[in-house]
Amino acid sequence: MRKIIDAHMHLPYHVEGLQNKKEHLLMQLENYGITYGIVISDSLLKSDIGSLTECVELFEDTDRVLVAGGISPLIDYDNQLRLLEKYIVERKIVAIKLFCGHEKFYLNDCRLMSVYDIAARYCVPIVFHSGWENAKYAEPDIVQKVSRQYGNINFICCHLNYPKVTECVQELRNCQNVYFDLSSIADDNSIAMKFCELLSQQIHEMPERFLFGSDYESCDIKEHIDFIDKLRISDIEKERIFYSNAKRLYRLDIMEDL
Repeated sequence: MRKIIDAHMHLPYHVEGLQNKKEHLLMQLENYGITYGIVISDSLLKSDIGSLTECVELFEDTDRVLVAGGISPLIDYDNQLRLLEKYIVERKIVAIKLFCGHEKFYLNDCRLMSVYDIAARYCVPIVFHSGWENAKYAEPDIVQKVSRQYGNINFICCHLNYPKVTECVQELRNCQNVYFDLSSIADDNSIAMKFCELLSQQIHEMPERFLFGSDYESCDIKEHIDFIDKLRISDIEKERIFYSNAKRLYRLDIMEDL
């Protein structure tokens, strides 16, 4: 049975109560054969998908779910920076998430220097939102500049600047510290199928640069698994997307026999 790390999940916003959200998400892991999930907290202090502290505390008792901590330069920034660093030191979060576009700040906003300093100091990746109607906040040219300025940090580009997937991969392929999170890519199957040939080729050429993610609950887990299975890539390349790339990038201390 293959192993899958869903590297882009959120607590279900339609479910009431944190414990119920947790149980519902764990049920999805079972239903779709997800070995481990990475839940991304919101940067908001109150949120239907859980704040940083809520997500950390909610999953402290399970090894199957890890947390990426959301933060914003617009929201209680100094306090959240201290909390973020504390959780990283305690190994309670495995990445930092920036909601560029969902919130009105650019990936190269000078206020983010403190976040990047923490990421570099503790070797945790920066995960960032891209695409849709607010794509300007993390467009490929900005990503290029930031990834070169902070060459000692791994950046994970969520959604491949959807729907401009082709341009995103082509413009960022030479940025060796930029990786691609395939979450939301199968949100609209009629559009997703247009990317199959491109992604099959790019994954074949740089299989270490792509990660599986579903963006649950906004998107469907099974549709994203099925999309990866439709790509014209080898079983070894699929294994890297589904499991080993995320394990390496997030430095997950996972026992292989669990």
